[in-house]
Amino acid sequence: ADVRSGLQLLRELYDSTRSDDAKRDYLYYLALGKNHSLANARLNEYEVALKFLDAILLIQPGNHQAKNLKDEVTRRMNREGYVGMGIAVGAGALLLG
Repeated sequence: ADVRSGLQLLRELYDSTRSDDAKRDYLYYLALGKNHSLANARLNEYEVALKFLDAILLIQPGNHQAKNLKDEVTRRMNREGYVGMGIAVGAGALLLG
C-alpha cells in the first residue's frame, strides 16, 4: 500500500512540474517504484515501468541508470515469462498423460 501511495505522489509531482530535470527524475523513480513493487508485491506492471524508462531514454539516450533499470526489468519479464511457459508446458503434459 505504501509503494502504491508513493507512486501516486510521484505521478502528481510529475504532472505538476514544468522542469525537465524534475520530470526525468520523477519518471526514473516511477519506473524504479514499479520495478520494486514487482519484486515485492507482484503488481505485474512491467510494461508501465518500461514506458517510463523509454520516456527517459527518448529525452536522454545516454542515461545509464535508465538503461540499467530497463535491462533489469526486461530480464525479470523474460525470467517470469519462461517460468510461466514452463508451468504451462508441464500442465499440458499432465493433461496429455
